[in-house]
Amino acid sequence: MIEFKLTSNFYISSFYITNEKILGLNIMNVGRNVSASIGRKIAMLRKKRGISLSKLAEIAGISKSTLSAIEYGKINPTISTLWAIANALNVPFGELLPDELMEVDESGVTVRLIERSIGKLRIEVYKMVLKPMCIRRAEPHQKGVFEKVFVVSGSMISGPLSSPKLLKAGDEFEFRADVPHIYMASDDGAVAIVTVKYPVDDTRFDFIKSFPKSDAEFEDLRTLLANLVEESVLGIDAFRIELCGDYTERDLMKLKEILNKVKMRNLKIWTVERIDGVTIYIFGLNRRISIPKNMDNEAVKVLKLLRKQKLAKDELKYLENLVDCSSLLLNVLASEVLLAYGHPKVPKVGLSDPRILRPGYGIQTVFVASVVKRYFSDKIRATIIGDRTHITMLHELLHIEDGTDVLISFGSDFEVLQKADGILKDNGILIVSGDFVSPYSNRSERARNTILHHSRFMLETLVEINSKNELVKLLSTNVPLIAYLAEVGETERALSHTYKLYGEIRKLSLEISHPMESYYIFQRLELFEMIEGLNSKIKTYPERFKSIAEDMGFSLLYHARIYATNGTNDMDAGIHVFAFKREG
Repeated sequence: MIEFKLTSNFYISSFYITNEKILGLNIMNVGRNVSASIGRKIAMLRKKRGISLSKLAEIAGISKSTLSAIEYGKINPTISTLWAIANALNVPFGELLPDELMEVDESGVTVRLIERSIGKLRIEVYKMVLKPMCIRRAEPHQKGVFEKVFVVSGSMISGPLSSPKLLKAGDEFEFRADVPHIYMASDDGAVAIVTVKYPVDDTRFDFIKSFPKSDAEFEDLRTLLANLVEESVLGIDAFRIELCGDYTERDLMKLKEILNKVKMRNLKIWTVERIDGVTIYIFGLNRRISIPKNMDNEAVKVLKLLRKQKLAKDELKYLENLVDCSSLLLNVLASEVLLAYGHPKVPKVGLSDPRILRPGYGIQTVFVASVVKRYFSDKIRATIIGDRTHITMLHELLHIEDGTDVLISFGSDFEVLQKADGILKDNGILIVSGDFVSPYSNRSERARNTILHHSRFMLETLVEINSKNELVKLLSTNVPLIAYLAEVGETERALSHTYKLYGEIRKLSLEISHPMESYYIFQRLELFEMIEGLNSKIKTYPERFKSIAEDMGFSLLYHARIYATNGTNDMDAGIHVFAFKREG
């Protein structure tokens, strides 16, 4: 019996584990029909997920020509290649195998599918036979996959590449299989039963890769990220990339350099560091900012900067100075623009009133003023419903006296319409500015759209900060996860994480030691508003609000979505401004 010796390089007797893939598959009893069946299954799953041949080949780490030949049944894929394709498609390995083929053999490794569950909980059981001294190195599977290895005969080393175990006949070992792992037989060979447990969730935008080490692997990651960034800009709103395995500070620095190179203004790229890897989130931010056309002042000048791809040095300095100027409105607007370009700066008012850090807060005031100017001259008699900061900023733009010619509300709930019905005279004007969710037709859709709407404001205000504050830690880790789950349709899991986060955060103190922590105080407030929206203070959608207003005797004069959160239609989620006329 050869003794197994493990070192940092995993030297075993005279064998050395490399990154080379095992070649030379022999699919037992395989014929052209079986090869074609495998290819058809792969092509069907690829097209069902809307992934191009080039994209799947890139994600799986194989050439386009190889994948094309597999899909057309011209060649037989290796076990390694099948696993890579299964991971890229985010499906169980056994789903790629046709009914007439349940056993594959590859350079000393024979794998036979014994049993496969069908349903929400997915489990596959395989019989694995390893010839003497056979070594198989497996790439990470989908996030959350576990394997249990039970050795029937012989002995083998198996488990995560960083911490494998020596197993003898009768031993079993369960481990995470979403990290690099290995199977290594003794000189007597080994027979094992391998149970693969897949997570309940099944998302199509997950990418699982080993943490890159070489320059070539980092370049491959850069190419993948650049492609995902392009897809996100073109319409896919969320991706999650899991980089599994150990990494050094130097590795992390190289990763951040790559992320900085692919970063774009209309994207949010966020990383969550763990001991065993790094999660990268990519979100497309639908920053459709409207600019008032009937106003020409410094506030509008600031807003127009949001339409640039990059700020010049003098523009950056100009905004930084405005954050500290005497105008409350310009303080807020300048901080919004700086945040959008990745240069966050908290105005003094933000330290005492974190609500003003909400993206779109200042824009809302400017647009309300522009709508008022559409229907009134310099003399405006109005009743204003809203917080003190909004009212103060509005007075910077308009000369307003108390009266009931117009009712201005910074809020969009049903009560506003009821108040307007009791305050406004015939032909009076109602201006409502508030946030709405995307249209829904059932509770599940409403819950998902509520999370999507509020989480976008929270994503925008995730700022990098060296802080030990537990509030910062909880939000920076969980907000992108909640937003991602909602984006890919995992509503129940998004709700579960949302309520759990709410329970943990409401117990924390709100002391801050750094101005940037104010953004996380704002996120706490936004989380609480999200919880209210899910339970008691339910938000409606713009078309429904318009319909309710018209049923109450108000005719629509004007509407605009001035700040988009999710959805591409003007009646989708975001901050909206409506102007109605009270019919006589």
